[in-house]
This record gives sequence, structure tokens and C-alpha cells, in this order.
Amino acid sequence: MAKSAKALISWVPATKGGRQQPPVGPSYSTVVRFDEDKTWSNPAWSVVVDFIKSFEGGRYTYAKVRFLAQDAPQKLLHADSRFQLYEGRRMVATGLITRRNMRPNKSAHFETSLLH
Repeated sequence: MAKSAKALISWVPATKGGRQQPPVGPSYSTVVRFDEDKTWSNPAWSVVVDFIKSFEGGRYTYAKVRFLAQDAPQKLLHADSRFQLYEGRRMVATGLITRRNMRPNKSAHFETSLLH
């Protein structure tokens, strides 16, 4: 069974080159780049984002993330791991794998946790 982790995701606004609107879920799949993955983009991996809760009109999302491929580097799905989601060459979101006991209930968690 593939490993999964909970994550906070901040969608890049269209005014900064992101999507016109964040995806609405319940699931979304795209290319991911983890900060600590020195081999990216050869190979590049895709993740599945399963939405749990959205905040601020969808600007921030709390979700479960997992790799699409079984042979992906599962070790990257650890607490405090930072990543970016891409649609082609365009970065559409940044994310942070959360610790197990964290479940945000206010957007302030997103703003402080997802500082670039």
C-alpha cells in the first residue's frame, strides 16, 4: 500500500502566475517537486491530492497527499517536507507535509506554516 501524508497547500493566485481558481476536489493529481529531491525532474513524480478541508475560498487546502506511482520515493512524505505542485512549467501551489497531530482550523495556520 502506498504511503500518504497530510499536507497544507497554498494555491498560487492567478495574479502571480497560478491557476485562475484552485481545484475544487475531491481529488487532484499533478506533478510534484520536493525541495530535498536533488534528482528532480529526472525522474519527475506525480501526486494525488485528496481534499479534506479548504479555507479562504479555496486559497488554502488541508489534504492527504500520496504518490501516483507505487515506486515513487515514499521517504519524501515526511513531516516538514516542503513541495511545489506544477501544471506543465507553471508552479500552481506550495505545500508542507504536516505533523500527525496537526489539523488546522484557521487560515492563520496556513499563512505561518507555508512561508516561502
